[in-house]
Amino acid sequence: DQIRNSGREVRVLTSTKETGGAENDDYRVVRHVAADWIARHPDDFAPFVDEDLGEYVARIRETGEWGGGLELQALACAYGVKIWVVQAGGPPMELGPEGEGKSEIWLAYYKHNFGLGEHYNSLRKAG
Repeated sequence: DQIRNSGREVRVLTSTKETGGAENDDYRVVRHVAADWIARHPDDFAPFVDEDLGEYVARIRETGEWGGGLELQALACAYGVKIWVVQAGGPPMELGPEGEGKSEIWLAYYKHNFGLGEHYNSLRKAG
């Protein structure tokens, strides 16, 4: 939602094809971007994964499994944005590359949301 609205193109280049397209497919493309970033930067992510990194990356890329902080960090770096996560009981969490002047994305994190379990929602400024 916010990647597209920040003026960035939601697309990923793979070794075999270029994927991009309709907004209703954005989540698939973004999952590929996160998985590809993690795969290309294993030293940054492997210490935080309790399984084979290749298997983890394949699951993130190909399934609808829950994505969390690692995937958000990968997306922030891949798209060159700051991601702020607002959650109850604490200050906003900042993810992404160092430096000022980065576009910002704001998300709300819900630990339990009406039976949905853990969930992120896109936030936008009012007005």
